[in-house]
Amino acid sequence: MKNKILNSIIPAVALAQTPPVVPSASVSSIQDILDLADRIVGWAFAFFFALAAFFILWAAYDYLTAGGAEAKLTSAKNKLIYAAVGIGIALVARSVVTIVQTFI
Repeated sequence: MKNKILNSIIPAVALAQTPPVVPSASVSSIQDILDLADRIVGWAFAFFFALAAFFILWAAYDYLTAGGAEAKLTSAKNKLIYAAVGIGIALVARSVVTIVQTFI
């Protein structure tokens, strides 16, 4: 019974989907390349900040639950350092695009 229902639904679901529309991406100037780079760096910027926030929360959890254990305290400190490095990389990536755009 279950197979009959699935066999009758699956073709209907498959045919209900429309193919995706592929946008044309023609590059006609250097500004188009810079805009694309700005969008990519914007996504990377957001990703690094989200990752850094995760590491900060994880380090805070490790620090609070360490109970005086040196290994956990060292791990928490390292995670905070990794978060700071991630924020630094994100800021540098964002500023490089701005600097390149001002010179071109």
